[in-house]
Formats: sequence, structure tokens, C-alpha cells
Amino acid sequence: MADIHPNMEGAGAPIHDWTEHLALDKKQTYDFFISLLRAALLLIAFALTGLVSFAFGHIMPVGLGFFVIAVGALAVIIDMARHSHFGLALSVLALSALVIAVSATH
Repeated sequence: MADIHPNMEGAGAPIHDWTEHLALDKKQTYDFFISLLRAALLLIAFALTGLVSFAFGHIMPVGLGFFVIAVGALAVIIDMARHSHFGLALSVLALSALVIAVSATH
């Protein structure tokens, strides 16, 4: 893990080898963690969009809110399976926000 450099003052101080630390197997773990974090944030955004529909919607607010959450979760799952940068989920989120905004104004 960390090498000990013999000529350093305070012998026994570790020297961090970042090239070993960011090896390909560990980089994939970090990329997966960041991908899961993005997915979780998108799911939270879909849940908040559904809550806005529940609170302010005038045209089928409960049905539209649950539909947005379900379609949003499906879009996030598809983007996770495709290993993409969540373009589908972001576009579905923008479209659902527009639909709920129109629903809330009528």
C-alpha cells in the first residue's frame, strides 16, 4: 500500500504512491461510486419533481407525480445499464419538470 522511504527524516513516514493508488481497478471503483452518486441525486430530483406535482398540480397531480417518479427511475436504470453520462435521465427530468410546470399553472 504505502512505501516507507528509508532516507526520510522521521523514518517510517509513508510515501503515497498515487499511481498505484489510482490503478485501473481502483479507478473503476471510483467511477462506479461517482456514477451511483449521480444516479442517487437524479432519483432525488425526480422525487422532488413528483412532490411538486403532488402539492401544486391541478391536472391529475397524484397520478402525474407517481408517473414522473416511475419513468425517472426507469430512465436512471437505463442510463446506469448503458454506462452513459445520464443524458436520458436528464432529458426526462427536464421534460417532466416542464409538464408539471404546465400542470401547476392550469
